[in-house]
Amino acid sequence: MIELSNQDLLARLRSDEDHFTERKTFKDRNGWLRTAVAFANSAPIGWPGILFIGVTRDGRIETPAPDLDNLQRKDLGNEFARAYPPFYYLPKIVMDETGQQCLAVLVPGSAERPHFTGKSYVRVGSESMEASESQFVELITQRQSKEQSAKHLGMEA
Repeated sequence: MIELSNQDLLARLRSDEDHFTERKTFKDRNGWLRTAVAFANSAPIGWPGILFIGVTRDGRIETPAPDLDNLQRKDLGNEFARAYPPFYYLPKIVMDETGQQCLAVLVPGSAERPHFTGKSYVRVGSESMEASESQFVELITQRQSKEQSAKHLGMEA
């Protein structure tokens, strides 16, 4: 993955949002996961999308900032643990010239895509059960097989 310094991250923070840069406030926890999964699914493999947490849409760092160490270890980890399959991310604390801090979460494009923000379920007898890893892989394989068959026949999947 590409290494980014504090200065590199500040430059990205101050530029406009784009395909690889997103800003979210501390309160927008659902947006954190959705954005991180989108980066893992959409960015070129190994190229990082950057999710800034604690930043308003216009690029201002929110004050006062909560304990960012605790936020990245607990809150962020708990939120991202809801994704399936798990994806790699690297949180970094960013400090501007005035000492204000926010969190930059680097999420590289994943070779394990697709990732989802919720679990996949299958029917086992009369129950809906969380899909196991092998069941999930089978579902993806079935989808890809249908897409290939449809392309071969000149039809849309």
